[in-house]
Amino acid sequence: MDSDRIVFSPTWNTERSAYLILCKESVPRDQQDFRGCFRPSNPKGANILVAEKRYWLFYSGMASRRVHRCSKTPENAIGLAVADSPEGPWTKTGSNPVLRTRGAAWWFGDVQARNPCPLVREGKYWLYYERSQAGLVSIPPAVTLAIAGKPEGPYAEGGYLWSLMRGGDVMVWPLGPSVAAWVGSGEPGTARTLQYAADGRGFSAMQNLQKAPTAGGVYRPEAFTDSEKGQMVDWGLKTHFPDEGLPFIERFDCRWQ
Repeated sequence: MDSDRIVFSPTWNTERSAYLILCKESVPRDQQDFRGCFRPSNPKGANILVAEKRYWLFYSGMASRRVHRCSKTPENAIGLAVADSPEGPWTKTGSNPVLRTRGAAWWFGDVQARNPCPLVREGKYWLYYERSQAGLVSIPPAVTLAIAGKPEGPYAEGGYLWSLMRGGDVMVWPLGPSVAAWVGSGEPGTARTLQYAADGRGFSAMQNLQKAPTAGGVYRPEAFTDSEKGQMVDWGLKTHFPDEGLPFIERFDCRWQ
C-alpha cells in the first residue's frame, strides 16, 4: 500500500451538532421538541449510496442514552440522510433509523448496529453492516445483511453472515457478478482479509491483507450500477492518527498480487 496525505480534517462529536445536520431545524429554537426524533450523538462510520439521481448517506450513531444492562454498552443504530448534491444540504429521511437494535430482553439483546456499506445488486439495495449482541447469551461482532426495494427502506434483515463472524469494518464492492469484501478488523483469521462470495452471502477468504488499513473507504465505481462489471478496487481513503497533532485523512493505493 502506498499513501499520500491529501486533506486535513478536524472532527466534532457533540449531540447538538449532530442534530443540526441530521434533523434539519425548521422551527424556532425555543419551540423545538426532540421527542420522537432520531437524533444520534457521536455520528460516525458514514457511507454513501447513489440512487434515483440522489445521494443517500448512511451513518451509525448512539440512538439513545439507554445502556444495556449486562454489557454496559449504549444502543447504536443506523440512520439515513438524503441530498440532491454530494455537497448537501442533507435532510434526514422519515424512515429513521433504518436499522436499529432489537431492544430484546436484557439477557439476550442486540446492542450495536454500525458501519453500514450499501451495494446495489439484483435490482435491490443490499446493506452490509456490523452487529453485535451482548447479554447472558452473547454473540461476537459479525457482519450482517439487510435488503430493501428502495434506498430508504424498509430493510429486511437477512441474518448474520456466518462466514464473516468475528469481523468488522467491512467494505464491499461488486466483482463481476459476485461480491468482494475487505474485512478491516476483528479476530485473527477474519481481520484484514479479502473475502469473496459468488452469491454475496457465503464468503470465503482469498488473501491476507496484513498491511491494509483497519477502517478505510474505497472508491467503488460499479457499486451502484448493478452492471456485473465490477473490478478490484484501486484506491481509497483512511484516517491517520499521528503521535502528535490532530488526525487527518490520507489516501492509500492498492497493488494486488
